[in-house]
Amino acid sequence: MNKYPKSSSLSKRILIYGQLPPPQHGSNIMTLNLFKALERLGYRVKVSNKGFSKQIHEVNRISMVKFLRFFSVLWKYSRDLIRFQPDLVVFFISATRIGLLVEGIFTAFTNIFHFPYVLYIHNNGHKTIYWKGSVGRWIVRRVFDRAKACIVLGKVFERDISSFYKKDIYILPNCLMKTLPEKENKTDPFINVLYLSNLYESKGIFTLIRSIPKVIVTKRRIKFLIAGPWQEKNVKKRILNYVKRNKLNANVEFLGAVYGNQKEELFQKSDIFVFPSHDPSEAFGLVNLEAMQVGIPVITTDIGALPEMVLDGKMGYIIPPKKPNILAEKINLLVKDLDLRRKMGREGKKRFNEMYSFDAYSSNVQKILNDLL
Repeated sequence: MNKYPKSSSLSKRILIYGQLPPPQHGSNIMTLNLFKALERLGYRVKVSNKGFSKQIHEVNRISMVKFLRFFSVLWKYSRDLIRFQPDLVVFFISATRIGLLVEGIFTAFTNIFHFPYVLYIHNNGHKTIYWKGSVGRWIVRRVFDRAKACIVLGKVFERDISSFYKKDIYILPNCLMKTLPEKENKTDPFINVLYLSNLYESKGIFTLIRSIPKVIVTKRRIKFLIAGPWQEKNVKKRILNYVKRNKLNANVEFLGAVYGNQKEELFQKSDIFVFPSHDPSEAFGLVNLEAMQVGIPVITTDIGALPEMVLDGKMGYIIPPKKPNILAEKINLLVKDLDLRRKMGREGKKRFNEMYSFDAYSSNVQKILNDLL
């Protein structure tokens, strides 16, 4: 028996305004996940692809190329809106003034044709824009005021918008659609600490690198596996110089971009996952979910909804941003205690299965749509 009721959904049409991968970016991945969940639930669904950012370095940046793409995206969205005749439009919206200003044009088109829409929020910052001045307040109201409801990733984002948005707010945590195999017990004498992200300074790569001397002084048989493509040349130069100057080459391995089976193998050989991001737009950190699904303890920062995902002291540790000494302290706690690593890994996997699996996500989507449609 299918646990996802379809009787009320078969005739309902949902248009998603978002961007499908590539690039591999949190909200793009979740656009695909929402599309697949809606298909699974029996809705008639279509994605009107934003397509403003073709490469990861274009995300949240203004350029002439993106300005020119605007007209093509707007024309395609208008065509999709008129032809598809949705019962509901789901907007993946920005958390920048320019992004919201652009999306105000798209929501205006939606209003002109009397289609209801909801806002799916994957970043914080809307409260800051709203209260910063009259221009920001006007931009936010242009997008939010006529929205039927808002969907957010966690309680922190609910608090962010509830000061100016008084309609329904639903919490819908992110998920992973792909099932990764559970980590097997290994006999490797080295303990592997994994960092996996696009290598921006704001993703905490310096915090990790500066913590390493304080870890290897207590245990030499430890490897720091750093995976992800470099995004800033000056950051790469500074990182490599630091590693060389502090003689860390024997303990640090830069792996570059990893995908598919290579990524799965990397998680399998890792014992601790570290994601010390201090990016102000950090919302959820899907990579943390990947580590939890496999059964690896996670050390991450108290920004966005990360503390709601990783419960401090239970399936890992939550630390303040830009604190390499504290990061080193938490890594050392896990390095010296195999039983603690395994216990936290089991707790993380259990929490993932209950709250962040694709099954859990699909069920939550259905509950929200039962209210909205």
